Amino acid sequence: MLRRLQRALHLHAAAALVALSASGCPNTDAAVFVDAEIPAGSVAIEPQTLGVALSGGFTLSLHLSARASGPSEVSYGSFSLMNADQSETLIASLPLSASVAAPVDVDPDTTVTVELSIDMGADLLDAALVDRICAGSVVFSGVVDDSLRGGSTTAVSSPIVPSGCP
Repeated sequence: MLRRLQRALHLHAAAALVALSASGCPNTDAAVFVDAEIPAGSVAIEPQTLGVALSGGFTLSLHLSARASGPSEVSYGSFSLMNADQSETLIASLPLSASVAAPVDVDPDTTVTVELSIDMGADLLDAALVDRICAGSVVFSGVVDDSLRGGSTTAVSSPIVPSGCP
């Protein structure tokens, strides 16, 4: 009798394990609209003969969870270079070139990564702006338009210490 009871308990436990593994874990990713993040970036000051050039860029991560109602079309808004506490805009509208042309399609349960590079062309920075950029850390801050949201969302990088500062 004891053996029969042990065998029955074993079978029930095995059936419960199979049922649990088949059901999977619920998706707790809450990004039902595009979640825009700037996980990495760099800023460099480069002395030139007639002034100072600015270079660098950042990674823009666009994530949409499996719980979203459908895909989203994302367009890039304006991105700025600001001081670390975002109390001062250093360059209001950064000229950028993107590794992926906008609009970007973001499907549910995916993350699209876009590399954006500062593209100042032949433009140089004046000494006062270089001093403000080099005064401490800076952040990239910008807006992306999310068709699923029907509006825009802001992304801000972590503070970045500019390289090449005098």
